[in-house]
Amino acid sequence: MADESVVMQEVPASAVLFASAVERLAMFYVDALGFCEGLRGSGYVVLRREGFELTLHAVPAAMADAIGEAAPVARRSAAAIKLAFAVTDLASLRTCVANSGGVLEPPEREWSMPGMRAVDGVDPEGNVFQLRQYVRESGERSGGIGYAAPVFAVADLARALVYYRECLGFAVEFSHADFYASIERDGCRIHLKCVPGEVRNLSVSQQEDHIDACLGVRNAAALAAEFAQSGAEFAVPLRQMPYGCEFYVRDPDRNVMAFVEGAKTGRGCKFVPDGG
Repeated sequence: MADESVVMQEVPASAVLFASAVERLAMFYVDALGFCEGLRGSGYVVLRREGFELTLHAVPAAMADAIGEAAPVARRSAAAIKLAFAVTDLASLRTCVANSGGVLEPPEREWSMPGMRAVDGVDPEGNVFQLRQYVRESGERSGGIGYAAPVFAVADLARALVYYRECLGFAVEFSHADFYASIERDGCRIHLKCVPGEVRNLSVSQQEDHIDACLGVRNAAALAAEFAQSGAEFAVPLRQMPYGCEFYVRDPDRNVMAFVEGAKTGRGCKFVPDGG
């Protein structure tokens, strides 16, 4: 039997919303609230945001026709669950939410409690959500750092994005002017910058111990098995080191990423099914 504490740590928090128009609702959560698209299948889309997964699942066609597209948005006030999302600035999101088909309650309906200011809203299908802006307490450092992202030079941005999506499971967070993009997986971000021509010294990137970025992971063996199945190129295969279990992956532009699981888990290096 798997260690339940380990399993719980490796599964992101998640929720499911049933929708009459999955694509429209997905566009709202991507455009207005900063989600990234992850998995996609027949009748569903999985969105990701800072360690949280939101699955949008289509209802049967007959039910979708009955729901229709209310204008203005009809609030589903009888729902028993409300999703809450942390944001950096409530005021700046008002126009974005409105332009994306949602509605926020007016500023006078915002409310506060120690360390937080919040407001409710509805998405294009009337699902109620809450936005929470956490306020810095006195004594905390200003301009808090949210994340760090290595910047990889790539010769072909479109090719790189395909590799990171299909082989490594990253989602595209944004793409700017066909030369710069951010990709995200499990809260980890990498930026890709298009630099035409040869961008790497191949003799350097081929060295066994060369890495351009180190990513800490919870289960290196499971992740290596996932990458092997999807066709990723390994620079260093899964191996046990004094500090833990690790493997290296190389992208089409020879950027090398080390994926390292600390030794404290005690699992050791052995291929297991994804999530094992």
